[in-house]
Amino acid sequence: MDVYDLLDTTIKIGLGAAASGISAYVLARQSHRSEMRKAAVLRRMDILEKASERSEEFMRAWRELTGTLGGMFEGLHPPKPYFSEAQWKSVMAADEILMQAKDQIYAVVAGLRLIGATEPVKYLNEINLAIGSFRDEMMLRHSTPTAEGLRGVRDEVGKLRKQFLSSLSKSYAAF
Repeated sequence: MDVYDLLDTTIKIGLGAAASGISAYVLARQSHRSEMRKAAVLRRMDILEKASERSEEFMRAWRELTGTLGGMFEGLHPPKPYFSEAQWKSVMAADEILMQAKDQIYAVVAGLRLIGATEPVKYLNEINLAIGSFRDEMMLRHSTPTAEGLRGVRDEVGKLRKQFLSSLSKSYAAF
């Protein structure tokens, strides 16, 4: 009986150790997966928050440019038919700020695409297209925009901005 008891005890200890080792492995693997999912969600949230901040900087720069132009049209010396030298310098300074902010938008688009947020990317691209067309006429062709043209593009970009923010909020809520 002594050999039998010894073998029985050895087998029970071995099976207990094996069961303990397997359960520890399974728990560690589940914990690791949970941590990885948590890190991925936090990274997605960070990308969305940065997208919101950087796009707002871009929109602020756009409002500064349109505010500069709007002030010229509403002022005592509206551009007829061209900007004066002082007006042109003001426009170029505001445009430079816009172009610096636009560089950040490319990083925003890349981050949003990385996490699969295609709806906000669509609206950002439409905003870029509207602003780009307006800028091409004014900056590259040196064509003075009309007050009506300025209002039209400002309204279009404002509408697209609201749609962008709404889609960004939906993407944020989805995580």
